[in-house]
Amino acid sequence: MDFNEYDELVKENYERNYEILSGFEDYLISKGLTSKTIRKHLGNIDFYINTFLVNYEVNKAEEGIYSLDMFFADWFPRKAMWASGNSVKETIASLKKFYSYLEDIDLVSGLMYKEFLNEIKDKKTVWMALSDGEYQEQRIDFFNMDEPDDFVFYEEKVEKKANDLNFLMKNIKNFTEKTPWEFLGDTDIFGIKFTDEEDIYFCCILGNAGIEYGINIYKAMVDLFNKLKIKVREVKKLSVIPEIKKELFEY
Repeated sequence: MDFNEYDELVKENYERNYEILSGFEDYLISKGLTSKTIRKHLGNIDFYINTFLVNYEVNKAEEGIYSLDMFFADWFPRKAMWASGNSVKETIASLKKFYSYLEDIDLVSGLMYKEFLNEIKDKKTVWMALSDGEYQEQRIDFFNMDEPDDFVFYEEKVEKKANDLNFLMKNIKNFTEKTPWEFLGDTDIFGIKFTDEEDIYFCCILGNAGIEYGINIYKAMVDLFNKLKIKVREVKKLSVIPEIKKELFEY
């Protein structure tokens, strides 16, 4: 699909969503909600169906009932500047009302809505923590990390890992606020040397092209230099040349 075809599908979806949102507004009015509350719900749903659901491919509003985990566990914390535990709660409340309305107009089935509610019940705590970045009240264990669902929250123990993750999340947020990709590209290599380690970690910033954002970190300067075809004048201890270990942090 080329850009023009994608753009046309997005426009058609927007028109369809406009009709759905108009009906949803009437539904909320019929429930006796205040104008302020209705505006809040409409804003949350507009963001979900007209921004998130068309970000990677064009998905219909009713198809979004299966995309909660992708939204709250990954997309929302990265894309929404207002992301917090409280905003997750508010958005969930809006989504519950929205998909209840879609059930009423037969765009989703009763079974789909029931599964939707069960997923919220099972994962709400995780979603709130991921957006809040405040893990002091949670205890997190990491295991079987093949899937995002492998985050398990405990009410006791594992405090060090919880604090480490909280520290990481705060630094990721700080990194995004600094927007280093505005003045550094992925060919601007810089090194970091820790006093308690022999290796130098070489880094570059992603994001200048506006496609993906983060930091590439390379350990083992000889391989990095060979990869970039940089002449190394003095490199000691070449008896063992380790492979590059590359970690990509995306947010």
